[in-house]
Amino acid sequence: MGKYWKIIIVAFLTLTLLGGCSTTKPNAGELGDQGLKLEREGKLDQAIEKYSQAIEVNPQSLGFRLMRVNAYMTKGNFDSAIEDYTEIIRLFPEQYGATGYFERGRAYEAKGDNEHAIADFEKAISLSSDSKFVKKVQQELAKLK
Repeated sequence: MGKYWKIIIVAFLTLTLLGGCSTTKPNAGELGDQGLKLEREGKLDQAIEKYSQAIEVNPQSLGFRLMRVNAYMTKGNFDSAIEDYTEIIRLFPEQYGATGYFERGRAYEAKGDNEHAIADFEKAISLSSDSKFVKKVQQELAKLK
């Protein structure tokens, strides 16, 4: 995942933390921080567990879901990444719809499922009005056709 996406993840995590967490539940922000530390140490399974716990505490956090999907992609667990992207697209269509389809398409591509990758890239193009983004997706699409 590129530097750009790490910045987005940190921004969403910050927004999640600023939104507050219930004092009766484990702190989702702390769980996310623990997951990030574990991911940096290469302990991907443990990081994924922490991100999952953070999502349980704060299911409306896009940031924790993006952090977990990044760990799945790094681990090469493309099926779980695809499941997470599908859920992200469902839960956050306005915030992450086109990007979600693009990223899920990249997961399909990494898995070797070009048919689904192409369909997701085409959907991402149809949902976006950002010409730079569309050009980037078209380049990925051209590689597969």
